[in-house]
Amino acid sequence: MLNIKSIMSIVLLFFFTSQSIINNMELPKNRKNPGLELYNKSYEPITMSLFINNQFITTTDINPHEIFFTKIDLDKAITISVYDQITEILTDFGPETTIAPTLYTFNAPGKTKYLIYNPTKKPSLFPQKKNFFQSRKSYSGFSLKNNITINKQKIKNRFY
Repeated sequence: MLNIKSIMSIVLLFFFTSQSIINNMELPKNRKNPGLELYNKSYEPITMSLFINNQFITTTDINPHEIFFTKIDLDKAITISVYDQITEILTDFGPETTIAPTLYTFNAPGKTKYLIYNPTKKPSLFPQKKNFFQSRKSYSGFSLKNNITINKQKIKNRFY
């Protein structure tokens, strides 16, 4: 019969073994660092628009718990606008109703911009970082070694 000490030993062994496997996983050699990754950690779809040096690049929908990534020039400032489901619903009230997205600007030359969108946090868009339960990789498996590390209070977000 297993006692509690044995069960805990098995659980801890499984946890640390699985973390070791995850940490040592390699990306395929042909996959290169995209520079920008956005993980939608909400339970609702969002629409994201990307601007680089104030020039529009793309707009895309990101479903819950999905990841968007694209190649960007790391030395240029990026602005991301996020429309969540609530914003989309409110814009359907008519032509006189104007609801704009929240804009987030990141200016960190030479740094990757691997981000998380989580509407339960303030600000809702912030850099991915390693914590106790995650590896040192982004949600897509890219290294977080060169990722931006910004204090959440210093992220410029504004409404228009």
